[in-house]
Amino acid sequence: MCGEGVKHQKGGRAPQIKSKVESAELDSIQQNEAQIIRELEDSEKKYRPAKLWTEFEDQTLKRFYGKVPVKFLAAKLHRSSGAVKCRVSILDLTDVEHYNKVRKR
Repeated sequence: MCGEGVKHQKGGRAPQIKSKVESAELDSIQQNEAQIIRELEDSEKKYRPAKLWTEFEDQTLKRFYGKVPVKFLAAKLHRSSGAVKCRVSILDLTDVEHYNKVRKR
C-alpha cells in the first residue's frame, strides 16, 4: 500500500522527506558558502591601508625629483616607484618648468 509505514503529522500531511541528492546538494552549498566566508575573512587580514605621505616626504620629492632616479627616491622613502610617480603627479612636479628648474640646480 502507498504510504505504508509513514507517520502523518497533525493536519494529515505526509512529512517532507529530502532525497539523498537534495541533501548532498544542500551540504555542498553550505560548504561552499563557508569556504567563501573564510576566504573573504582572510583577504581582509591581508589588506593594508595606504600609508599617508608626510610633509618630509613631499619636500624630499620636491627637492630631488628630476635629480635622482625614481627607483632611488622610492627606495629611500620606502615606497614603490609607482607610488612615487603618483605622488609626483599629485604634487604637480611633472610639468616641464619644474623639471627644468630642478635639472639646472
